[in-house]
Parts: sequence; structure tokens; C-alpha cells
Amino acid sequence: MTNYTVTQMYPTTYRKKNWGSEETTKKCVSFPQHEENLIDDWKILAKMDYVSESQYVRKLIRDEASRRLPKDRRQVAIIGA
Repeated sequence: MTNYTVTQMYPTTYRKKNWGSEETTKKCVSFPQHEENLIDDWKILAKMDYVSESQYVRKLIRDEASRRLPKDRRQVAIIGA
């Protein structure tokens, strides 16, 4: 039996993000069992756009809202979109 010593090359530090908000609202999305493949598609599509799954859903909602909702209900500016 060989014992290995693991040394840390770089110190791990906690980095606080300088962007975004500390306040978030979480929502749950349910998928019926016969459509669970949509979850895999969601993950793949998010990776293809180089965004998180959460960012991908927000992007879809923004795109659809700008297309279908009246102009007076649209957001004025979206930062980081």
C-alpha cells in the first residue's frame, strides 16, 4: 500500500462575484415522466449557447416576451443579455 501526499499548489480563496445580485427568486419546473427527455435537451441547448441552464431559460422567456407581449410590458434594458 502506497501513501500519497497531496500538496496544494495554489491557495484556494473564496471570490465574491462583483456582478449580479445577491437576491434571487427560485422557481421549480416540473416535467411529466413521458417528457423527461426535454431536460436533456435543455442541458444540451444551454451548453451550446455557453450559458447555465438558468440563464438559458431566462433568455428563452425574454426572447418570447419581446416577440409576443405588447411593447409597454417589455423591459427597457437587459444587462448581460
